Amino acid sequence: MKIILLLKNLFTVLCASAAFCAITISAEDNKPDGFRLIWAGGINLNIDKIMKRISDSGFNAAAVSGANLNTLIPYGQKHNVGIYYWFHIIPPENMKQFAQQMSPEENEILQKLTADKSVDKNGYQFGGEPLPGHREVLESPLLCFHCPETVEFCKKHLDAVFERYPEITGIALDYIGYQNYRCCRCKQSTALFEEYYKKVQSRMSREAALEQFSLETLVQFSNELSAYIRKLKPEARIATHVYPVFIPDPLYGNRLDVDYCCQTVAWFFKPYWPPEKIEKYTRYVIGNEKKYFPGARGVPFIGLYQNPQGHFKSDEEFFNELEVMKKASSARRDLSICSFAPFARNPELGKKLAVEIIK
Repeated sequence: MKIILLLKNLFTVLCASAAFCAITISAEDNKPDGFRLIWAGGINLNIDKIMKRISDSGFNAAAVSGANLNTLIPYGQKHNVGIYYWFHIIPPENMKQFAQQMSPEENEILQKLTADKSVDKNGYQFGGEPLPGHREVLESPLLCFHCPETVEFCKKHLDAVFERYPEITGIALDYIGYQNYRCCRCKQSTALFEEYYKKVQSRMSREAALEQFSLETLVQFSNELSAYIRKLKPEARIATHVYPVFIPDPLYGNRLDVDYCCQTVAWFFKPYWPPEKIEKYTRYVIGNEKKYFPGARGVPFIGLYQNPQGHFKSDEEFFNELEVMKKASSARRDLSICSFAPFARNPELGKKLAVEIIK
C-alpha cells in the first residue's frame, strides 16, 4: 500500500518521515508487559535500526504501509515486533466514482479548509471531535461502504494482502467512517436510507433515523471486514483506530468485532482535553469493551503530535494526560498513541513511556 496522503499538513509530513505511529499497550495472552502496536506508516530505510528502536521503546507490533512488508517481517521477527498491514478506505484513482458525497454546505466547508493555509486551520481538529460550535469535515475523501463495489474492492484487497504477505501478524483498520462525520449523501446511500426510514418512521424522526442508519451500516461494514479477515486467516489479529469521529456517538467502538479497539480519550490539538473528559472516556472505553463482543479489548487512545512550526504538545502535558488515563484504567495498562515522531527523535521518551505504562 502506498504511503497515504492524509490530513494534509499533519499526515503527509508524518507518513513521509515514517513517523505517523500509534502505540497500543494491552495486558493479554498472559504477557506481563502487555501488547504494544505502533502505527508506523512507511518504513523504507534503516529498517533494522527502526525495528530495533521500536523494540527498545517497548513495542512489540507495528502497523505499516508500503509494498515491502516481506522485507520488514524478518526484521520484525528479529526484534520481536509483529507486522500488521495498515488498511484504509481512502479511494484509489480507479475507485473515486464510489467516494462518499456531501451536501453543498459541507463541500463549502471543505473548500474553506483547503484554502486555509494557517498552521492550525483556525482550530480544525483533523478528524477528531470538532470544537463546540464548529462544523468540520475530513479533508481526505473516503469510499462509500454502502456501495457493493466498495465492499468487493476491500475484499479483493484483503485477498491480495494475505496472498502477498502470508506471514503478517494481522490487519490494522483505520479511516473507516464518514467524511462529514455523520452520513453519506450519495444516491446509493440515500436510496438505502429511504428504504430504512419506511420501516422506522412511525417511531423516530427522520434525523434520528439517519443517525441510526448511518451508525448501523458503519458498524456492519467494519464487522464484515473483520469476518472476512478471519475467514482468510483465522489466527490473524485485528486492530482498529476509531477515526474519523462519528459525531452522534463518538465512542461506538465497542460495537466493532475486533481484537483491539483504539478509541480517543485525549486528542492531538489545542485546546487539550480536560482531565475530567479523559477520565470519563477512559472508563467508558475499558468498562464497556465487552458489551457486544466478549473477545474485544478497549484501548484508550492519546494523540501526541509535536511540530515545532505549529502544533506542539509538551512532554509534560502528554504525561499528565497519561497519568489521568492510568488512574482511570486502574490496573489496566492498555494504551494507543499517535504519533511516534517524538519517540523517534528522543529514545529516552519511549523508554520512559514503557516504564510509566507498565509499572
